[in-house]
Amino acid sequence: MASDCNYPAAFESLVQGKTTNLPSQESNVVRVFLSSTFTDTINERNQLLKDVFPDIQKYCQGKGLDFEVVDMRWGVRDNATADHLTSALCIKEIETCKRLSMGPHFVGFLGNKYGYRPLPPSIDSAHFDKLFQVIQSQADPEECKLVTDWYVQDTNASPPLHVLQPITALLSNFYNEEQPELQKKDRDDWWRIFGRLQRILQRGAKSAAVEGIISEEESLVFSESVTETEIRQGLKDVSNPSENCLFFTRDLQGIGVKLEDEATKRYMDLIDDGSIDEEARTSLENLKTKYLPSVVGEDSIQRYTLPWTPSGIDPSHPMHAKYLDDICNKFRDGITRMIDRSLKLRPEVTDQAVANLYEEVLHHAKFCHTKCSGFHGRKDLMTSIQDVLSKNPRKPLIVHGVSGSGKTSVMAMLARNASTWLKQEFVVVLRFLGTSGQSSGIHSTLQSICRQICFAYGLEQPTSRILDDYTELSKLFRKLVATVATSEKPLLLIFDSVDQLSPANDAHAMNWLPMSLPPYVQVVVSMLSEDEYKCREKAHLLLSGDSCYIDMQPVPQETGLEILNSWLEMKQRKLTEAQLVKVSTAFSGCPQPLFLKLLFETVVHWKSYTSTSEKALPTSVRKAITDLFADLEHKHGQIVISHALGYISSAKNGIAEAEIEDVLSCDDEVLNDVYQYWDPPAENIVRSPPSLWKRIHYDVTEFLSERQSGGKTVIAWYHRQFIEASEDRYLSQKETILARHQLLAEMFLGSYSVGNVRPIILEKRKKVFSQADRQVAPQPLEFGVGVYNRRKLLELPHHLAEAGMLEDLVSNVLCNFSWLLTKLRCFSFLELMMDFRPLNEEINILIETMYLASSNLKVDPLCLAGQLVGRVGDYRSKYPNLEKLLHQAADWIQSSCLPVIVPRAPCLIPPGGPLRTIFGGHPSVVLRVMCTTKGDLMLSGCLDLEGLPMLNVWNMSTLELVHTLQKKNNESPAVKSSKINICITNNSRYVVFGKRSLAVFDLVIGECLLDLDTEDMTSFSNLQVDSDDSRILACSQPGNLVCVWSMTDDKKNFSLQHPAEVIFFMLLLAGKKLLSVCSEGKFRVWCLKSQECLTCLDGFDEGKVLSCATITPSANSLVTGSTDGQIKVWSLKPFVSSEPSLIVESEFAAPVTKEPLLSILAHSDTTLVLRDSSSASRICHLYADQEPNIIALKGHDGLITCTWTCDPDAKDSDSLALLVTGSKDDTLKVWSLEDGRCINTLKGHSSWISDVTTVTMSDGPRVLSACNDKTVKMWIPTKGEVMERDRHESSGQCVALATHTNPLIGISGSKDRLTKFWNVNEAKCFFTADCASVAMEILEGQDLAVCGTDKGEMVAFNLVTGSEVWRRSVFKKSISVMALAPKQTLLLCSKDGSDKQIRVCDGANQLDEKLRLDGHDEVTTALRASVDSENPMYLSASKAAGEIKAWDSAMGFCLQTMVHEQVFSMEVSPNSKFLATGSNVGTVKVWSLAATSVGSLLAELSGLYKDTIVCLAFGQENRYIVVGAHCGKEQLLVWDFQRKNRRFLIGHTHAVMSVSITTNNKYVFSSSRDCTIKVWSFDTTDLLASFDCQSQVKFFKYAEIAEDHYTFIATNQSGTITMLDLLLAKAKRRGDEEDTRPHVSSSAPMSEVSPYKPEVLNKPSNGTPTSGSVTGEDKVKKKISKICTTI
Repeated sequence: MASDCNYPAAFESLVQGKTTNLPSQESNVVRVFLSSTFTDTINERNQLLKDVFPDIQKYCQGKGLDFEVVDMRWGVRDNATADHLTSALCIKEIETCKRLSMGPHFVGFLGNKYGYRPLPPSIDSAHFDKLFQVIQSQADPEECKLVTDWYVQDTNASPPLHVLQPITALLSNFYNEEQPELQKKDRDDWWRIFGRLQRILQRGAKSAAVEGIISEEESLVFSESVTETEIRQGLKDVSNPSENCLFFTRDLQGIGVKLEDEATKRYMDLIDDGSIDEEARTSLENLKTKYLPSVVGEDSIQRYTLPWTPSGIDPSHPMHAKYLDDICNKFRDGITRMIDRSLKLRPEVTDQAVANLYEEVLHHAKFCHTKCSGFHGRKDLMTSIQDVLSKNPRKPLIVHGVSGSGKTSVMAMLARNASTWLKQEFVVVLRFLGTSGQSSGIHSTLQSICRQICFAYGLEQPTSRILDDYTELSKLFRKLVATVATSEKPLLLIFDSVDQLSPANDAHAMNWLPMSLPPYVQVVVSMLSEDEYKCREKAHLLLSGDSCYIDMQPVPQETGLEILNSWLEMKQRKLTEAQLVKVSTAFSGCPQPLFLKLLFETVVHWKSYTSTSEKALPTSVRKAITDLFADLEHKHGQIVISHALGYISSAKNGIAEAEIEDVLSCDDEVLNDVYQYWDPPAENIVRSPPSLWKRIHYDVTEFLSERQSGGKTVIAWYHRQFIEASEDRYLSQKETILARHQLLAEMFLGSYSVGNVRPIILEKRKKVFSQADRQVAPQPLEFGVGVYNRRKLLELPHHLAEAGMLEDLVSNVLCNFSWLLTKLRCFSFLELMMDFRPLNEEINILIETMYLASSNLKVDPLCLAGQLVGRVGDYRSKYPNLEKLLHQAADWIQSSCLPVIVPRAPCLIPPGGPLRTIFGGHPSVVLRVMCTTKGDLMLSGCLDLEGLPMLNVWNMSTLELVHTLQKKNNESPAVKSSKINICITNNSRYVVFGKRSLAVFDLVIGECLLDLDTEDMTSFSNLQVDSDDSRILACSQPGNLVCVWSMTDDKKNFSLQHPAEVIFFMLLLAGKKLLSVCSEGKFRVWCLKSQECLTCLDGFDEGKVLSCATITPSANSLVTGSTDGQIKVWSLKPFVSSEPSLIVESEFAAPVTKEPLLSILAHSDTTLVLRDSSSASRICHLYADQEPNIIALKGHDGLITCTWTCDPDAKDSDSLALLVTGSKDDTLKVWSLEDGRCINTLKGHSSWISDVTTVTMSDGPRVLSACNDKTVKMWIPTKGEVMERDRHESSGQCVALATHTNPLIGISGSKDRLTKFWNVNEAKCFFTADCASVAMEILEGQDLAVCGTDKGEMVAFNLVTGSEVWRRSVFKKSISVMALAPKQTLLLCSKDGSDKQIRVCDGANQLDEKLRLDGHDEVTTALRASVDSENPMYLSASKAAGEIKAWDSAMGFCLQTMVHEQVFSMEVSPNSKFLATGSNVGTVKVWSLAATSVGSLLAELSGLYKDTIVCLAFGQENRYIVVGAHCGKEQLLVWDFQRKNRRFLIGHTHAVMSVSITTNNKYVFSSSRDCTIKVWSFDTTDLLASFDCQSQVKFFKYAEIAEDHYTFIATNQSGTITMLDLLLAKAKRRGDEEDTRPHVSSSAPMSEVSPYKPEVLNKPSNGTPTSGSVTGEDKVKKKISKICTTI
């Protein structure tokens, strides 16, 4: 791996797979331990809680961090203190803060009180013995007995300890709330005993220290306060405390005058007689003035001196109020300063991908280290794994077992020791699946793995295009596995717990895992033996052989005890013999590692004096977990535990600790349980005490796993059995489940966030907190720019749905534009759609919309607004939530600064109709589409950009791409239109496909299994496999061979030579014989064993040519057809006899409309479908003893290209057998096979249909159509269109835009022979004229649209009313081209080859002819005019003649003729000095138009393109030309013809049809056959915005409304007229803007035809060229912000 100073420390060793000497993980948590005495700092802590913590929390969220304060001083239940472990828990929390916190970790407050000094919970027995000797010499026997009663020796500790007994061990009524008097007595007794013990031990410790029996430091444990212990621990081993710790000290002057005051008791340490505790005061003084300054320095301590008041700290006192404000400010500033400093100190890794990979790999290495540290035993199992891998099996090894059998620990040990065991230095790629955000789904898992492998082997990192495309990523993963490993650097891949992966991308099908491995690669996978996803069952389908599987057996008894003892030893514990026997007996009944772990967690706390008869051990894992839960409930309270653990189990992807504390703070039931005996410490702030969850976590930490989810560290049950046990115990009732999910949902909704009042009644306190603020973290969708709330995006939909909060689910998620867009940008389309549920018709409409838009949204999430507007705008009046969604989309358009193209009205295929979804991503025309027999997979075949065949495999349940199959070879590709051959095996497992060569692929795993030997053959047809999938057969094309290959060998077995072309063959007698049909009309029967022709029979008269044949579904009959339509049906029985013969069952003539007959499709033995070279197909019903019924199907306008049939839906008794036909007219038609009725026409493709098939899904049949528009579309065949929109019925031929009018007016002409007039601002058609317009121009001076027709007429229409003004016949045949020249002059030419003269007409005078330009020998195909006043001229081009002519505009003579072979396109520069021409052979020439050098060739672009230059556009600097080409890639070029520089505009995937550059030279607009209009930066060539019109965009016009605001009108292949707004960076999207353009007036106002609102209209800016003026009304004002009103 190349060195890079920006790599984090240890990055190189981590990507190699090392799991030792690991660096610390980077934290995203700011976790601060707050240490202080309790009663005297209430005001300070409350002020911080109210005013500071929310600010810091928000500050952290904006930086992608969590903020937590650990305050252990309040909220502690009595029974949680019984074991005297409070101090130990505080120490643990301090260490956790030091380990996890990013920056600050400790804040200490010291006042005038030293604080609580606890009894030591345990004393080393050696020290105790020495101390007790001193105590015996000082104390009376009763005091000695008191000590020995409460401190009992535990020899299970190593070394032995004297342990302070739980209070309830000797005072059984301490918690007995049912008998208050007994409880009060025990509580009083305890505090009396506590005081005596404290004095005895402190006195003894002092004397022992003086006498040198124990050290001074050892004596401090008996007199040190909790606060001092915390401070010392917080500063321990901290190199620079000023960077991580804050300290505040406060001295109250005048305190202690009245010791009897209650306030004084809260602020000072007093002893039993009411006097000052001088020892405590001295210790406090030493802590404040000596220890702290010596460790942190005086500059790091904020010291305050305040006057004493009778109430202590009084916020109403001016000095006290100022003090409280000051510490809040200093706290806030200090913490944020430390955070900022830590952020700056983070290694600056410039490559975010490196940082993400580092974090991911380190996580798994740390996880591995943790699992290895507790691993013992299992030598036999590890040896078995070692033995298998040492043999280099070339297949994955799968280790499986029941939940809790220890699979993860085994995988961890394998990762750590593989190189040692196998004596090879492996690169180890290890993933504990489901333990991190990047390992929870297979897509993200493979992303990080591929990156790691590339880094480890020094390879170039994969591009974002590959990483974002799951199919391309899977291919890359397989390629890396197949190629990177070497003998010096082998590769080991370890996937633990594949059952923990999310179901996305069909992860549990295991098709992403290579099942055959190259040398030097080992793969080990672990999984449950049985799980809900059936992973092992699916693995067996892909990977056979017992040697590939290891079943984890139960742990032997002896091994289990060894493991237990080793764990105890690590904890410095042991058990007595009797205890060991009891444990051994329990383990023998359930010998699983998880059960052993649960036993250990129980017995590790057993003391040597614990009686075995008192302790019943569980007998199963479930019982052990249940016992654990019961103990937790006893210790922490049933309500708190049931709710807290219920929230953990309810979380979808784990829950963060801060989220648990927050949701507990939302829970009124929990808060009522917590606040039974005291009020919340801060007025009107009611939330769960921090210590509440911390204490629970301390007790269950061993059974929770940390993982990453949404960029946060979350916790979840590690073992499935904990999930099940928790759900059974805490989520068994429906109302409980709803309640848990509801609160989690409300938390993520922000209902309880800081500032939101949520009243609560504390029943036990009998108080109402009407202004209660729960201070839950805010939950916006974005914390800052690009800092997404990933946790909310992942969790909220799940909880809303599970809580039954369906209205909230709809309003906040499903019909919330911000949610939809944010989740698309943050995650993926598939993950977004997993949020959806078919709740009602309205949501179903939205689901359909999203799937219809899926191919666009996956590429560009920012097109969401446009897709919604374009598809569901029709539904807004019917569905209120969709209307709100559209309003939100409009608001986003107005408020966003991002470039966006949005329709002014619905213009895309709407939901609710027959079209279900679109499968995109094909680089060329989709040639074939077919489905597996089970219908679970769909295959779409096309050619890649190099002309080589590729096959996309789609999962039909998720509609996601699974694989892209391709086997490239070194041969040059065949002709582009070559047919791709595809054959799926009978078991639906494999596919054979190809064009010039054939290959066999596994559809499940996507691997190429065989590359068939095809010798020198060019192409194939009739590809098929035999009944048992053992052989592959195909005809060679062109040629006369039937070739046979074995499925187990890539070599061709043999070929059967024929004297004529084989048009059909089939296997007979279970594959023993083969029947072939040749074009000459002969039938041959072959023996496949001997490869001999057994017989040859004549089936047709000599001279007949057979064009097609097929077999009926029953396999009883063979149907053949000749080119002229003679159909014969043959019985197949005679062919399998010992003496084959021909028996005709039926014969009839079906004369073709246009030869030849192309195909016969047999739906049944009696129903055939015939297709010829015309626009009509025929259904033939065959009858015994009578003529067939032939039904002609008429309706298509183009050649029928494909047919398919399907049976009636078995679930619908009213359904029919259907025929589906696809045509060159871009439509599919659905017919009744019974009577030939046309049931439906499926419109939505933008080019000719290439193939069609059907598939039956759970809710009925679907039609799948492949198309030249590079898509496959899925339809419901019988569902009709639901929306009728005003559009042309045929493809558009021309479009014009009047930019000088208000409103903007568009005009469109179409092949449907209609001309439509559009109010562009309202996006409505206000007039339709019966005029077959083929070209049009706007005459602004007269407010006319002048249209040329297909009859050679010119017709003028009033722009405002659409009424015809005049009509004039100019040519005998259709107008071909027209151009607008200065002074309202029109240039016209015709398609009439007999009239090649160009007419120059006066548009101001009803086309009075001014000149005729005569000189072209062929038809003129392009016209332009120069606007140079000094040198005006007209320009014309003839493609057939290959010439361009420049004409004098005054006299009409030819100035110059320029030669350009097959010239197709032409454009004049803005300064009229240059002419650019493009040809059909891919060349561009630039000519001079200067008066002295007209026609001089200045520059030529050649060799770059081989296809047509469709369009050209000059930049305003006159030296740049944008070239649009008809080719597969790099279709758009910016060419500096003067400096010979060129840049490509990359983005289109098909021919560019039109291109334009804005007058300010900032933007390039282009339209394409890929159905998109795109916007580019002219300077940077960046793609700024794109809109998919779902049909080929042939023509567009635009107007500049204001700076960076443009309006388009476009016509496409489908006949839809699309009106769009383009808003770029500087577009003014809000506010008022004066409209300086007058309204157009007329005798017939447009509002009478189509009302509109003047205030929403747009105006072109002064930069839009105009050539005339109009009369108008007074100026009006409009709001630019209303541009979306018509959405």
